[in-house]
Amino acid sequence: MSSKKRLEVDRRVGIALSALSSSQREAVDRVLHSPQRFATHVASSADVRLVKDGEPRLYCLRVTPNLRLFYEEGDEGFRVVDLVDRATLKRFSPTWAEKAPAGGAAGRSKAVKKKVGELANHEDS
Repeated sequence: MSSKKRLEVDRRVGIALSALSSSQREAVDRVLHSPQRFATHVASSADVRLVKDGEPRLYCLRVTPNLRLFYEEGDEGFRVVDLVDRATLKRFSPTWAEKAPAGGAAGRSKAVKKKVGELANHEDS
């Protein structure tokens, strides 16, 4: 069994992508280009917010000023579960939508930083 970390993208994300402008799609594509790039992006981004602790952890990543990507972090890697515009979040959860993703160390786990190191090592092999 391979120890390489995975990046799985839920079908809902593909559906949401089809409704976006080309510039928004390009922004999402830059983040989802590869498991290594995704891990590096979320570990170094100030735009990540922990939504739910536990297994798996759920995070929100601010991709653009109006676009949020929700992903889970587990032992096997990352699973992108949804892509939502800020207006939709605001409609269904006004209080939560107003909070900007908390970046820095407070918004990310040590496990994400560890995964980045592991992925970098796998990229070299």
